[in-house]
Amino acid sequence: MSKTPSILCICGKPASGKTTLAGMLGNMGWSVIETSDVIADMLGTQKVRTLVPAEQIRYRQMALGLISGPRPQSLSLELISRILTTKQPTLVSGVRRLSTLEDMRDAGITTVVVFVDTLHHTCVDRFVARGGSARAYQELIRNPIERYWVRLHDHANHHFNNDADLSALKEVATLLQKKYSQLCL
Repeated sequence: MSKTPSILCICGKPASGKTTLAGMLGNMGWSVIETSDVIADMLGTQKVRTLVPAEQIRYRQMALGLISGPRPQSLSLELISRILTTKQPTLVSGVRRLSTLEDMRDAGITTVVVFVDTLHHTCVDRFVARGGSARAYQELIRNPIERYWVRLHDHANHHFNNDADLSALKEVATLLQKKYSQLCL
């Protein structure tokens, strides 16, 4: 009998630090599955971070259609397929819908949800530092796909504030590594 897979799901609003935290855990030996990269693969587009703002808007519209269209479970099924092929601790970063977590659980995957709490102005500052604008961030946060993360907040197993510097986030990564790396093998 095979062991039931267990994974970490890192959730939060745009520019909250999900990808940075996932990268830190990736450097500690975790297999990292970025939901936005999976969606880009499914849509046949470039990764969202490589797209210019106008292309990002189109990507988000297509992504919304993918996760809420006639086959909303297609993303869940692809994530589940990728999770089941890993042989190391696994995390999925950027899950937006509660139904995606429910689909994973229905497939027998135990999920530990980590929500990265970050103040709005901190997210805007980070977004601007990456080359965006405050106005573009406001438009992004109004996108229907970005409304879903709010529901995940209340379903998280852990909440971590990420308004400090990278050393504080590194401490969170170390804590998660110690607490969950063996569970998620």
